[in-house]
Amino acid sequence: MSKTRSLWLRPAFVASGFFAMAATAPAQQNVLGTNLIVNGNAEAGSAGTNFTTLASSIPGWTATGKPNVLPYGLSGAIQTNSPAPMDRQFQYFVAGPAVSTLQQKIDVSSAAPAIAAGTIEYSISAFLGSASAAGYVSNAQMSVDFENAAGQTFTTAKLGPLGFNNGLNLQQQIGLVPAGTAQIVVTLTLNYGCLNAAECGYGAADSLSLVLNQISTNPLTILGSNLVVNPGAEAGPGIANPGYAAYIPGWSTSGGASVSPYNGYQGFITDADPGPSDRGVNVFYGGPTAATSDMYQNVDVSAAASVIDKGGVQFEMSAWLGGLSAHQSPTLTYTFYDWTGKQLAATGQLGPIGITHTSLVSQTQTGVLPVGTRWVNILLSFHFGINAADTGGSLADNISFIIGAPGAPIITSESTVPVYSTATTIESGSWVSIYGTGLASGQTVWNGDFPTTLGNTTVTIDSKPAYLWFVSPTQINLQVPDDTSTGTVSVVVTTPAGSATSVVTLAQYAPSFSLFDSKHAAAIVVTSGPGNSGNGYDYIGPTTGLPFAARPVKAGETVVLYGVGFGATNPPVPAGAPLASPAPSVALPVITIGGVNAPVAYGGMVQSGLFQFNVVVPNAGSGDKPLLATIGGVTTPSTVVLTLQ
Repeated sequence: MSKTRSLWLRPAFVASGFFAMAATAPAQQNVLGTNLIVNGNAEAGSAGTNFTTLASSIPGWTATGKPNVLPYGLSGAIQTNSPAPMDRQFQYFVAGPAVSTLQQKIDVSSAAPAIAAGTIEYSISAFLGSASAAGYVSNAQMSVDFENAAGQTFTTAKLGPLGFNNGLNLQQQIGLVPAGTAQIVVTLTLNYGCLNAAECGYGAADSLSLVLNQISTNPLTILGSNLVVNPGAEAGPGIANPGYAAYIPGWSTSGGASVSPYNGYQGFITDADPGPSDRGVNVFYGGPTAATSDMYQNVDVSAAASVIDKGGVQFEMSAWLGGLSAHQSPTLTYTFYDWTGKQLAATGQLGPIGITHTSLVSQTQTGVLPVGTRWVNILLSFHFGINAADTGGSLADNISFIIGAPGAPIITSESTVPVYSTATTIESGSWVSIYGTGLASGQTVWNGDFPTTLGNTTVTIDSKPAYLWFVSPTQINLQVPDDTSTGTVSVVVTTPAGSATSVVTLAQYAPSFSLFDSKHAAAIVVTSGPGNSGNGYDYIGPTTGLPFAARPVKAGETVVLYGVGFGATNPPVPAGAPLASPAPSVALPVITIGGVNAPVAYGGMVQSGLFQFNVVVPNAGSGDKPLLATIGGVTTPSTVVLTLQ
């Protein structure tokens, strides 16, 4: 968030040539878990007054060339509302009228035993970009050399040059500190270039960070959970086209990749367009510039090294990819690396998808992590659109990367849903499905006794045991335990091979109709004879396409519909036990067929967790017509239809 303030410049003196002050950070007793870069945010000294009137000194750094420090908000440079660190203060590093460097040497010898044991990892990051009044881009870059005590370099990690004009984007990298490292040299290069005397670009940077940490050895800290930081674009601000989000927490970006609210502007994707049912306020998009753009994140999986190196660790990569009408979705790639930076397998890819109508589409791939994997690079590349003037039409949301031990369960992202539904909101006492892999060793069906363990699988929802009806390796059907809580709650699937954790929204209402197939409502009409079922009723549906005889329903007939998640009954019906007798609904839903109101003659629970509604069919035309029910402000999925004659 930018800060509004008057542009007050601290005293500065003109400087040219070389800064002479040496910069070596003192040895620290504990170099782990803290930013080791001194004055990484440019706040320790005074600022210059413009691109050529330089700061008198830059504490903590040895400088060459003409490096400078400027305040945010200076006319013709980076503004207080430009893309920059979320925790920005008042100043940033910037080149003067020459390619310049800032360097400091950091003593890490106090951590020598742990470094020698190969148990220390590093995380480096910086916000890099450029400042220019004329629009010429010349970005900054940062390098980190890991050296022995004699100054010999084992390896170098680099960030940039990436970013875009008059702004700063996060860049980051992780890796293993090489055994024998005694000192680390950080070099910030502030590039400078001109097209002509009036069009120059000045490399800029802020919030430089180098953190060393002990590698975790507890696989349980990462198995079974989404490892992507800020997977749904909700952690930071969303800015509609033509603006840029000031920062995207967790993601490194280049080329102007940004975040916008749904409904951000006329013609942009809305929260009513096809996409994730649990979408938040924001969506990732390519930004307002007519060009390709990228965002990436490095996922550390080293805590599970002990199980990864035995082989068989499963992964699931998923995302909702899409775009505006007639656009192309982003391309998501994921690549597995060891600590040396060696790529261990072919790069995986989701998308791109050609989008006919504005929407987001779920994409998923599964596989086995290569032995030796320590981190995974996830890269989202946005495509600029359908012509050179087109912007912002490539979209993504709800990005997920989950790993599980060999045979251990993995719950697919956003896949704890009411039966026959894709909505990620469920109701206490209702029947729901969980989708994933490794959820059970085989297929087992209950005998009607509401077990909490079935086929050696158990499930808890909000730490309460659920009642299992059906388990298989890829799907579980269960009844949600009684719970007065609402909001986000945990879902934990446990098998002899391990556990997987996810979340779901628990609400007062989560209505969903039962289905015959992917869209036709499970519906019958009671008959005086055997009917097409042979059991005293007709199945209602299309005359072809179902695995049994069915017919359309006529206007004026009373059709019987079934579903789950329609709220309270009187008397209340506890979960986990058979229903002794039907229990009428406290409130009836409003049901429409083909957009026409359909009177509800009866509504109530007829089996534990299962509702029945007797509905008079209105005159709403013929063919497959949308069937919707609304209760408590919540509506059933819009894909369900009823076949009318």
